[in-house]
Amino acid sequence: MNARRINEEVKKEKDKEFDTVFKNGIVINGTGNPGFKADIGIKGDTIKRIGSIDPSRANSVIDVSGEVISPGFIDVHSHSDLTLLVDPRARNAIKQGVTTDVIGNCGFSGGPVGEGKEELYKDYMIGYQPGLVIDWVSFGDYLDKLREKGTAINVAPLVGHGTIRLAVMGFDIHQPTKENLTKMKGMVKEAMQEGAFGISTGLIYPPGSSADTEEVIELCKVVANYGGFYNTHVRNEGSNLIESVEEAIRISKTANLPLHLSHHHCKFPGLGKNKGTLMMVDEAIENGLEVSMDLHTYMMGNTPLFGLLPYWAFEGGKEDLARRLKDKKIRQRIKEDMRKNTGNAMIEQLNYGYANKVIVENAPNNPEFENRDFGDIAREKGTDPFDAVIDILLSEISNVSSVYIRAWIYGKEDLYNVLQHHTSMIGADGVIGATDGPLAGFRFHPRTYGTFPRLFRKFVREEKFLTIEETVRKMTSCPAQLLRLKDRGLVLEGMKADIVIFNPKTITDKSTYENPNQYAEGVEHVLVNGKFVIKEGDFTDKLPGAILQRQ
Repeated sequence: MNARRINEEVKKEKDKEFDTVFKNGIVINGTGNPGFKADIGIKGDTIKRIGSIDPSRANSVIDVSGEVISPGFIDVHSHSDLTLLVDPRARNAIKQGVTTDVIGNCGFSGGPVGEGKEELYKDYMIGYQPGLVIDWVSFGDYLDKLREKGTAINVAPLVGHGTIRLAVMGFDIHQPTKENLTKMKGMVKEAMQEGAFGISTGLIYPPGSSADTEEVIELCKVVANYGGFYNTHVRNEGSNLIESVEEAIRISKTANLPLHLSHHHCKFPGLGKNKGTLMMVDEAIENGLEVSMDLHTYMMGNTPLFGLLPYWAFEGGKEDLARRLKDKKIRQRIKEDMRKNTGNAMIEQLNYGYANKVIVENAPNNPEFENRDFGDIAREKGTDPFDAVIDILLSEISNVSSVYIRAWIYGKEDLYNVLQHHTSMIGADGVIGATDGPLAGFRFHPRTYGTFPRLFRKFVREEKFLTIEETVRKMTSCPAQLLRLKDRGLVLEGMKADIVIFNPKTITDKSTYENPNQYAEGVEHVLVNGKFVIKEGDFTDKLPGAILQRQ
């Protein structure tokens, strides 16, 4: 074939109406309405047609008979800010059908770092991996770094209150001076201008835990000026859950912006309290406040081990923390304050004598303790569980932000109450991971690999607690509405082609607590902005993700 003929054939292919047509799929479009059989035609990054499509009009035709065509899933609660920089392929996410991560949750965000605060930032930030160079300062610098690296998935970033407080005040436990508060408000304003969708707080974790309500209100007022929302890991998810949700509602009402409650299935020892909080949410909605929430569906939660220590122990950073942990008198004071801590469900388990329910999940310097509980570890070491916590933290001081624990802290009734609430959506509360590459050895909670397929396996197929249409809605249009995304979250003509195609009979999670790094199964194709990142069940390793813009 001569060069002219080849060029004509190439031009002919490019001139076809659709790049890809999926034939005979069951379209569950994200609205919650019943699915229907149709073809989907993709051109570029857009859904061009839904209906019956002549195969000759497409460059590529894929028969997906019996499979569901859905909007790509939006993980509304992710901590992938730094792990995406380490491994942008996002393999654990796309294998679940996730096409967008909302990052910057619980007060932890990719930026701002603050001049000269790089080491403090490493000590603090969830998902930090030794060797990752922190060479950015502002929130916008971080987003530029992410764009430069590229990602397989889209990203919708929040700016973290804890990160901002750290950048201005370090781990100072005092209230900000007028000058410090002005600096913090300036950083929030800058982050919103640079692309943040809202602000998040982690009022259980230092340094955000030192903030009072008025500080958060002042920062949220800045966010409200830019049409953002307030996302919060409330101050106490156990015994004082009611009071903590009251505080969150007060903050949003006073600052006049929407409220989103992170992982809102309440925790031990406050089990059962979310009957009251859901009534509070409904009342707030009736009174005109926009409120929503997210959850994963596992009965065990996880958290950084440093979250068990009193807030003041971190002041000054990692070296000062190590010094305090080694000092016998200060160590005793730390243990006494740990026993008074009613804000953390893991500590509550230890306080109630349930050390056998609190398990080491990831400890780089102490792999022999992984998947073992603190009761067992304490017996081996001839000490009590509180000393065992401190000893492990001290031995992990070089990578203190990478040590995680898990525990049985959720109640089944609470989980189901939140899952059926009309405002709830799904967030894995995890990080990016892969079974190969630079993150292969990083163990995390099984929700990191299994959250979204687990919904279909357990709550749709096995228990029939949710319909498949409602489940898809919670994963797609519901979070898209929170984010004000006008071109994603639905399978409609003219929307962006973020699409997942899965087998409704086989989609399932494989990840377990003992072996969390296992990919989900049943997702056949995933498109991000019209490009395949999963094709016929296999990775393409393309990086078509975008940093989404607040609309």
